[in-house]
Amino acid sequence: MQKISNFKLNPDLIRKRCLSARLLARKSPERAAKEMGYTNTSMISKMERKTSKTAINHNFLARASLCYGVSMDYLLGMSNYPERDPRSVEQLAIYNSVQHYANQVLENIAETIIKGASAHVLSMHLSMLCDESSNLVDSINRMRELNPKFDEEVRAGATVVDRVDKVSLCIHETRERLSKQTYNDNILRQFKSVLSDSDERQLDFVGYKHGE
Repeated sequence: MQKISNFKLNPDLIRKRCLSARLLARKSPERAAKEMGYTNTSMISKMERKTSKTAINHNFLARASLCYGVSMDYLLGMSNYPERDPRSVEQLAIYNSVQHYANQVLENIAETIIKGASAHVLSMHLSMLCDESSNLVDSINRMRELNPKFDEEVRAGATVVDRVDKVSLCIHETRERLSKQTYNDNILRQFKSVLSDSDERQLDFVGYKHGE
């Protein structure tokens, strides 16, 4: 938490909030200036424009708060909620907190699904590689059968045979590992249920209990 003694007003943020508040109230510069008692939009422009050299006018902020229906805390950058009613601010803060947490949960589930999908694709490619390698091993073994003296008469034939045996063993071990690989389909079903069910179900999913 920021120390009170370190807090300083940020003129750029105040100007940005003045503009945001007017847009939230859906009022044109002309209408806002008239309601605040100004004869033209000069003050509106000076308070909203980021490049303005005019110092922040506190009387303007007070009028803007009333005209736009926002809190002074919001205009001064001391609160991120424009509502003036404390209860409304509290409810909005709780809602935003729950929504933020729910979004984090959904992002984590989506990430898990993506990783699971990537692992599944990888296992498919490994299976294809095993199949092709197995075909190659079978072809070489068939060639050896048709050429009984292959191992002795062909240069480096013994080395090729040794490598083929190692590849064959590797294929066997890889297939065993792939057969033990499991994928939890419940994750996908859970993700779909959160997206399709009611808001109440979503709140229950992230641990929000009604009435608390």
